[in-house]
Amino acid sequence: GSGMEVDDRVSALEQRLQLQEDELAVLKAALADALRRLRACEEQGAALRAR
Repeated sequence: GSGMEVDDRVSALEQRLQLQEDELAVLKAALADALRRLRACEEQGAALRAR
């Protein structure tokens, strides 16, 4: 019946949402890492200019 179809569609959406959340977590981690490296580079640059 149509009830099954709706359940399938909902579970498919939930699966996709879960995948997107996982990808988002990975992206956030990568972004945090990039920002950390950028700050380290800026500090290095500042130290070099201070001399």
